[in-house]
Amino acid sequence: MGSLAAVTSAGFTGDPNAPSAAHDIALDSYAYDSAGRLAEHTDAMARTTCHTYYDDVRRPGPRDPGRFPRLARHRRK
Repeated sequence: MGSLAAVTSAGFTGDPNAPSAAHDIALDSYAYDSAGRLAEHTDAMARTTCHTYYDDVRRPGPRDPGRFPRLARHRRK
């Protein structure tokens, strides 16, 4: 089973009172790193969130309650 790459709205016509020609629009798109972890998410407003992961294999400790792999950085473009 693969990872989700995009969510689209098929046949979008825009404003119902003044419709345009039908076309597909992207609602969400996803990019993954070589380990299959989420690397980027872009929403319908073109806001991109990037995720970077540590490469080490440390176990979560008291100061790191998350589970492996730990999220190193979370930033918006």
